[in-house]
Amino acid sequence: MKRRAMIGVILLVVAGTQLAQAANPVGALDRERDGWLEGWAYDADDMTAKVRIHFYVEEEGARRRIAGQARAKFTREDLAGTERQGHAFSWKIPAPLRDGREHTIKAFALNVGEGTNVALPKPVRFTLAKETRDFSKATTTKLKVAGAPGVWMCKGHPWGLAKSGEWPFVRDHVDCVKLYIGDIDKAGPERLRDFAALQRAHGFKVAVELGGLVDWEAPAKEQSGERSFACEYAKVRKFTDPVEKGGAGGTVHWLDLDGPFRRMMYPRGKEKNYHTLESAGRELVDCLELWRAKYPELKFNLLTNFYNYGWNGAPAYNDFGFKAGSEGWGDYKKVFDFAVKVTGEAGVPLDGLTIDAPFDYARGDHASNQAYVIRDVDFMTPVRELEDHARSKGLKVRLIYNSERPGNKKGGVDKAYFEETLAYMDAYHARGGRPDAYIIQSWYAHPRKWLPEDEPYTMTNLVKAAIRKLRPRSR
Repeated sequence: MKRRAMIGVILLVVAGTQLAQAANPVGALDRERDGWLEGWAYDADDMTAKVRIHFYVEEEGARRRIAGQARAKFTREDLAGTERQGHAFSWKIPAPLRDGREHTIKAFALNVGEGTNVALPKPVRFTLAKETRDFSKATTTKLKVAGAPGVWMCKGHPWGLAKSGEWPFVRDHVDCVKLYIGDIDKAGPERLRDFAALQRAHGFKVAVELGGLVDWEAPAKEQSGERSFACEYAKVRKFTDPVEKGGAGGTVHWLDLDGPFRRMMYPRGKEKNYHTLESAGRELVDCLELWRAKYPELKFNLLTNFYNYGWNGAPAYNDFGFKAGSEGWGDYKKVFDFAVKVTGEAGVPLDGLTIDAPFDYARGDHASNQAYVIRDVDFMTPVRELEDHARSKGLKVRLIYNSERPGNKKGGVDKAYFEETLAYMDAYHARGGRPDAYIIQSWYAHPRKWLPEDEPYTMTNLVKAAIRKLRPRSR
């Protein structure tokens, strides 16, 4: 009898443990405030977990559709001293739901461990005025700039420019055409020779955007620099080798090194242990020394995808789940200062810094997976600080002007891309920004066409407008 009773007690204890471990999430969708939905949620199965919240639009006569997601991971003053502290969430209501109509959002907390997902009580109804962004005035404004800042342009597959007379103004006034290394590799000898002949005839300079250090050679560790050089030099020389040796006879003046430290420390977007900041710096020096040996006059620019980094204590635009947390790929001030130091000491100094910071990110309009963290951040300020800091180190500063949302294949529009790019020039100028070169660059689907320069919203039409904004007396 005692044995049976003991077994029963054990079974009850085990069952009770299993029931305790099978808790479902609890929480609430509290309110809409200033265009944000706020609430809290946690799962007793794991109080350290950051419960994922899915937001659904509920419309009469239509299927429920997901509108976005957030993580319950923030602190909130009114939740202090409760089990809810550290489990608050905040989600910015996206532009399509800011249309002057009433909408209903229902939130679901996704279960952690055993259990099921839970619909949070009390769906929220709201009506937000339609957001209007009229950037059309930027097409007629002029900027007062001292000196003569350069204008660069870059878009994929530029080879049609070589045999076209449909861009005479831009051809005679643009300072540099930047080429993507992948385009050079795939172009073929005839296209490259035609473009090199165009360069010689009209005197513009050429830059090449490449990795400098490439992701797939990160595992090579002490040989990452040498192997990265070998890979990219084989492509660049197709343009620069003499014609009699099978090349195009072109000249490259700058290499734009697109994120070499990130490529070693986070190759292919993964946090690996192949390299530290210091070892990546050594490999970058090895690589640049090999480039300098081949092209003694070549200059190097460090290109940064700036908003993927934090800056001097400010957060990155997104949290990638790495050790740096809200700083994304880390604090870019540390990366930049180290890059300047290590290349300078090795005798292969950086000529400039190229900043990739699209307009919709600078305005805080682009979606973020840590929207609550960045909601009060003015993202134009870190760019201005970086410009001043780079110049204090003796580097030239070149800023890429574009905007991601109107450039994207899905939902992008040539007219909107044109207007937002020019509006970015105005906005950054108004904040005191004075880059040494304005790079009009697109890696997006828009603008769809390069030519002609007098057709509205083509790439050369945009570059022409940018030149006239900076140099109104140009003819």
